[in-house]
Amino acid sequence: MVGASFGRRLLSLRPALSTGGGGWVSSGAGRLIRVLRVAVFGALIDVRRAFTDRRLGTFSSTLGLVALVALVGTLFGTILKRDLESYSTYIPWLGSGLIVWMFFVGTIGDTCGRAVLWGRVLRHAQVPLPAVPLAILFGKGVVLAQNMALLGLGYLVLLQEMPVRPLSLALGFVVLAIDAYALALVGFLLCLRFRSLSHAISWATQVGFLLTPLLWPEYFLGRFQYLNDLNPLYHLIMLMRAPLLGRETAPVTWMIGIAVALIAVGAARLLLRWARRDLSYWL
Repeated sequence: MVGASFGRRLLSLRPALSTGGGGWVSSGAGRLIRVLRVAVFGALIDVRRAFTDRRLGTFSSTLGLVALVALVGTLFGTILKRDLESYSTYIPWLGSGLIVWMFFVGTIGDTCGRAVLWGRVLRHAQVPLPAVPLAILFGKGVVLAQNMALLGLGYLVLLQEMPVRPLSLALGFVVLAIDAYALALVGFLLCLRFRSLSHAISWATQVGFLLTPLLWPEYFLGRFQYLNDLNPLYHLIMLMRAPLLGRETAPVTWMIGIAVALIAVGAARLLLRWARRDLSYWL
């Protein structure tokens, strides 16, 4: 129970995390520094707890991803062999999509799933609400870095080339990270208020996984390709997937990614005002 472990650590440092007394904490920069400090602290606890529970720590997620890509790639590659353009392009497509999906949806799902645990922590410690999803985002970023390093190694070993577009990948990561953080914050605040909502979010992500071309190539839809264009999850995943595959990111993908960020940030600001006013009644 990482949330409970984090909560006990926070309670032990309660004087340092207190917001009372004015001073530098009352300024905007001070609040930002405090959020970052708590988020980094939480991410370090998550990573440390992973190595405590499992010898491989966060690398167990990377090995699980390798096993999943090998299993699904072999299964789908055999079943759909006639319909695949090339098996050598399908495996990078599958691996890159799962890497980005684990980061994006994992951030949102873990944040919402821990809302109940965090509700208990927030009763006793003055933790800045924006720090909770940020801590989980940082933790998922560690796993993302490991997975991308493995993907790069796979490119060098199997393809003897590195088709990645670094600039587009960096920009896509920034936009996707903002999207993931803002949506996770929105989901976290809503789950604090409506406890059963986390189950609906989990169900929605499973449906999204099936409707988004992750396990199957995008061209499988044929004349119904426009359904991908109408799927915002497809565009959000392509923010990083396209440069990982050496493709140019489509302009519509940038526009949808930025639009989702603006909408989610706006919704998060409104919910934060509501939460700061009524949080005591929610807990």
